[in-house]
Amino acid sequence: MCNMGTFWLEALRAYRIQRISVRFPLILKLIIWKHLVWAACIFFDTSAMHITAFASMPLSGIASIGILVGSSCLALVPFYVLVSRTVMAMLFVPQSVLMYVSALGALRAVLTGTYGDGVQHPHLFILADQCIYGLLAYYHTIAVVKNAQER
Repeated sequence: MCNMGTFWLEALRAYRIQRISVRFPLILKLIIWKHLVWAACIFFDTSAMHITAFASMPLSGIASIGILVGSSCLALVPFYVLVSRTVMAMLFVPQSVLMYVSALGALRAVLTGTYGDGVQHPHLFILADQCIYGLLAYYHTIAVVKNAQER
């Protein structure tokens, strides 16, 4: 039979986990999913490594998958475990680095007029297509800083 004190402790723990998970902005969750989808695509077809966001990283398929999955797992920790502000911010650093590397890859494509796989297009065409990576990196940083301040 269940001890009543244990029941309330478990209920409180479940509530805290739910409350922590709900408080994080959607952008942080979307970026985790984006990196996991990229990892799955690279796992099934290594030609996915030639996307513009990844073209500037000289990594093998296995290393890329490990980095993407690892950064996503680290970023998931604050959703389910109550951690300090500093630890929370540090858990998002690998994901932030990936975001800024992707943004720099997009900027490189815009400036050179060439996508990561070598296809050439006008600069404004590539800017319209790739500007999302810079915006995601910027708003990801804002979301991490804002959440660290609110804790």
